Amino acid sequence: MVNSKFHGYKHEWDDRIDAPEQYNCRIEALIPNLKHRPERWARCRKLLEEQGFPRTRIHRFNAFSWKDYATAEEALEHAREFIRPMPRLISASHHIRKKDVSGLCWLLTWYSIMLRISRFKRRNLYGFLLVDDCFTVFTYAQLLQILHYTGRYEHHNPRIVQISQNSRVLVHRRVVPYFDILQYGLCGRSDAGSLLNRDGARDVLAACELFPREQILAYFYEKITGFPQQQGYFSLSALYESGHYGGTGLFAWRPETQDRQASKGYK
Repeated sequence: MVNSKFHGYKHEWDDRIDAPEQYNCRIEALIPNLKHRPERWARCRKLLEEQGFPRTRIHRFNAFSWKDYATAEEALEHAREFIRPMPRLISASHHIRKKDVSGLCWLLTWYSIMLRISRFKRRNLYGFLLVDDCFTVFTYAQLLQILHYTGRYEHHNPRIVQISQNSRVLVHRRVVPYFDILQYGLCGRSDAGSLLNRDGARDVLAACELFPREQILAYFYEKITGFPQQQGYFSLSALYESGHYGGTGLFAWRPETQDRQASKGYK
């Protein structure tokens, strides 16, 4: 098994983790990447391969680039070719009113990825959305095991598993008894890395329709924490909270990562 980059966790991984093919689920990594930042794509793919991800399951998602459009309206018009129908979240975005091309392009990219995952044919197929300047310390086999065991013991497929740190203090929820690295429910604003099946992506898209006001994208994860139906939502456990920013040691930023709550695009 490829060694993870974290130490000191309480959970002991199953010895059978070397045989991920036993699990009845599959992960496709979807990496949003700007065409003028190929070095980030290359580095992200290399890190995922080191964690055991098959190269055939690591996909570059061509991000909408702020460099391609003179105005936000031009970017929106181009997006209409891919996003139908256009939701109020985008068509009435304050990025357009403020002529913020960069902010709109990231919104279009994020929404397009959610649409793609929501259209998966199989419920046990998961999209792993990971921004290209972050990495997960979980191996491919460990992520498969998380999905398999949560589905097995919870009697339903997990819908969303947040595999990313929260820049605020993590919400302390009941810990999953057989996986103390996880807690029940989402932890709030944290969208840099997450596993979603088609149902989870549809939940996020539904939140966009319910709350079409303009906020950071992770705002919708936080809104979902208030949904009355919470089955199938998991996030990293607050037991592993560490570091100055209240993040967890199970997910890491690359050194050059921008503040995700105030990002203006890669320049």
